[in-house]
Amino acid sequence: MQFNDNQPIWLQIYDHACRAIVSGRWPERERIPSIRELAVTLQVNPNTVMRAYDKLGSDGLILIRRGMGFFVAGSDTRSPATRIHSGRTAHHVRPHGRTGH
Repeated sequence: MQFNDNQPIWLQIYDHACRAIVSGRWPERERIPSIRELAVTLQVNPNTVMRAYDKLGSDGLILIRRGMGFFVAGSDTRSPATRIHSGRTAHHVRPHGRTGH
């Protein structure tokens, strides 16, 4: 993954994770890389990945299972405001499918 200077790295990681979820590379209810694993892979500080994962969790896109790791939330566990529609990430989607800018 190549990072750009136009956006914070944690937000680029967040967007990368959203794309992985939308594309199915990270399937629903499946374990995703740990903070440490992803930090090593991307060659970033683990705190940077943790910030992205915190946002994914607060948006309802991933779940933390204590002692087991991080998992992609099932679409049935997401509220309508946090579902992913038409390839847009949850923080760009408003209820009733209207997208924000």
